[in-house]
Amino acid sequence: MTDPDLLKRGTDGIDIWRVDLADPTIDSRQDILSPDERQRADKFVFPKDRMSFSRSRCALRLILANRLGCQANKIAFRYAEHGKPELAEPDVHHLSFNLSHNEDIALIAMTKRRRVGVDVNRIGGRTGATDWAPIAKRSFSLREQQMLFALPQDQQEEAFYRTWTQKEAYTKALGDGFTYGFQAFTVVVNIDGSTGLLADDKHPDTISEWHISSLDHYSSEDNYYVAALAYDGAEVEIRRQEFVPIEP
Repeated sequence: MTDPDLLKRGTDGIDIWRVDLADPTIDSRQDILSPDERQRADKFVFPKDRMSFSRSRCALRLILANRLGCQANKIAFRYAEHGKPELAEPDVHHLSFNLSHNEDIALIAMTKRRRVGVDVNRIGGRTGATDWAPIAKRSFSLREQQMLFALPQDQQEEAFYRTWTQKEAYTKALGDGFTYGFQAFTVVVNIDGSTGLLADDKHPDTISEWHISSLDHYSSEDNYYVAALAYDGAEVEIRRQEFVPIEP
């Protein structure tokens, strides 16, 4: 990690690590994975997917080990109803985190005493040139669809991915994921980096408690990623850093 002191900070702020999943040096730490993580990795059909899962979970364990001051292989997880991982004893450390990986990048967000969700996607990474449109019509709220298809055609694909990452980040922070119902809420639809929760039919009175931030720092000309971070509570500083696979 680039700044050890940053790992020891309290409740102020959210730390985000970018993990280079193309870095083979992470593989030397595979021994820290738990038996169930190894079993999950083995279920992936394609080697690249298996590698992405294993490397991102290694990174998560090493980051948590630095934060908690313990050995990475000693960290125990439990899984919420819809599969979101959390520490086996979350009330002891009041630490929350979330992980997203896509292609050659993973993002790990970590904070205290608040809910947090993060999502990253490479534009065009999951769909073909036009495959995103049917997904938007099935999954986006009516208002989001109206905003999306009102944009110039050459902006719509990027706007789709920016919208999708916001929705994923928000529902991951809630702990429900896709089961929450993507059509039940509305986020900002645009390509200018603007973000935010506009409406939630299930919890209309809590909209003001949520923040959704764009993480465009991770985009590049060769690998165009878009990412979003969602969290509740007061607006706080978002601190970004690069992950280096070292033991605490």
